[in-house]
Amino acid sequence: MGGLLAKETRQSLSKSNAKGIKGNMKGDGMQTGGLLIVSQEGKVLFSHSQTSPGDHVPNVTILEALGIKDEGEGGETSAGGEASGGAKMECNEDACTLPAKK
Repeated sequence: MGGLLAKETRQSLSKSNAKGIKGNMKGDGMQTGGLLIVSQEGKVLFSHSQTSPGDHVPNVTILEALGIKDEGEGGETSAGGEASGGAKMECNEDACTLPAKK
């Protein structure tokens, strides 16, 4: 149960609750995940393994790994932001993508 009681987990839970995001404590509290960003060519652009359930990668770090310029506040980006080089992201309700390179 140590992972669920870690400082970063408590901070993330508090932040979520303040925003009205509710969850539950079901599941394996000792299991952690991570983030892996891989290019279309198969090159690993970014890798992060969680140290606790509350450990996460800031959005600005993800954007940097993808070569996308952060235009929002507090590490958040808005739909329709620009990537490095001025390319416009194309967003739908599922995801944002960059147009194919010509």
